[in-house]
Amino acid sequence: MVVVNRLIKMRYIIPIDLINAILVAKCFIKHVFKLYGLPNSIISNCKSQFILDFWQALYKQLSI
Repeated sequence: MVVVNRLIKMRYIIPIDLINAILVAKCFIKHVFKLYGLPNSIISNCKSQFILDFWQALYKQLSI
């Protein structure tokens, strides 16, 4: 998974064996959220259903 912070032009390459929304949310929290917090937007090449599942998993992990 590649996460790019467009503001400071920093990228994070996170190795993931299996892609599902819950695992992606956990990795996002572990590697990116602790540095920058919640993103305002997400740009992805995945389908909109995956992005919805990711947001739901992210909110659930953060107890929002």
